[in-house]
Amino acid sequence: MADQKITELTELETVDAGDWVAVVDVSDTTDGPDGTTKKAAKSEFKGDTGDTGATGDTGATGAAGADGADAFVYIAYASDDQGTGFTTTFDADLDYIAVKSTTTEIVTPQASDFTGLWKNYKGATGAQGPQGEQGEAGAGSGDMLAATYDPQNVAGDAFDTDNHTDGMTNKVFTATEKTKLAGIETAADVTDVGNIGSSIHGATEKATPVDADTLPLIDSAASNVLKKVTWANIKTTLLAAIAAASDTVSGLVELAIASEVTTGTDTARAITPDALAGSSIFGVKALSIQITAGNEAVTTGDGKAYVTIPAALNGMNLIRAQATVVTAGTTNATTIMVHNLTDASDMLSGAISIASAGTVGTVGTVNTSEDDVVTNDILRIDVDSVSTTPPQGLMVVLEFQLP
Repeated sequence: MADQKITELTELETVDAGDWVAVVDVSDTTDGPDGTTKKAAKSEFKGDTGDTGATGDTGATGAAGADGADAFVYIAYASDDQGTGFTTTFDADLDYIAVKSTTTEIVTPQASDFTGLWKNYKGATGAQGPQGEQGEAGAGSGDMLAATYDPQNVAGDAFDTDNHTDGMTNKVFTATEKTKLAGIETAADVTDVGNIGSSIHGATEKATPVDADTLPLIDSAASNVLKKVTWANIKTTLLAAIAAASDTVSGLVELAIASEVTTGTDTARAITPDALAGSSIFGVKALSIQITAGNEAVTTGDGKAYVTIPAALNGMNLIRAQATVVTAGTTNATTIMVHNLTDASDMLSGAISIASAGTVGTVGTVNTSEDDVVTNDILRIDVDSVSTTPPQGLMVVLEFQLP
């Protein structure tokens, strides 16, 4: 192969990166003055970088990206970390700021939306610096001598009211005194009768005073100074000043209750219509009805007797019903019912009962739903049962009272 020309070698149409190429290394004269034959990989053969090619055509527009998330930023200001004096408008007098980022819109921001976000973005006010040295005396010819205008040796602003002292006649108001004066209405005069009268007349009315309420008064025993008195003391004083009523003197009188009217011995209390009506003596009206003659045997049946309610009992209620016999019956009880014929209803839920060998019956149980009577109501007495040996001479007593 050493004697064969390169042009006589088999042509290799495709040269791979790993194929070898024969080269003469002219820097190596081992084989001869013209250089030494060596091999080199195809990958070592690179040309110089060519010029930049022409710009290609613009590619097709890509698909639209996904919509981004909404973002909202709110800035608020306050005077402390609790949101006091909250505002979303910058205010140089407010020391705290809060910044809130959110993906949700806050239509009307509130202080509570910024809880935990407040930061003091202002440093604390520094201490007052030391007072500067007094300047040199002016060149003027005025008479504002320190001995005259700075007797306290303030050596500062002689016109600052904090440096003023009270004179014999004119005084300096404190901040508290100025606030008090500012609270007095224009042209106010607490000694003017017209002002006092209009103030009282313009006050809110209270219809029913309670014991702890107070009223003003002029104390004649203490040089007519203004004092106050409670409503409780006014009532106590008025009651003590009014004499008790009697049959010869007008005055206070206590009202009697129904039981006191019934007792009938009180000479100091007055009787009201309600107490009189409630008295078990004076307020109660009774009807005594004879059912059979004294020697006549009692028999069963409805309508053994009838009674008409007079006008004197109009509007009253039946409060008691009882029966007696002249001669007792024996074996089994005798029972009596009171029936309102006009209303077609029994007035007792438990009948009157006269026991065997007894002459006085139990008090019937009044039906409070059917106990009322009016003028001309007709009441009927029914005998529901009779002892085996009938009693004789039956009488029924009905008692009525206003409700």
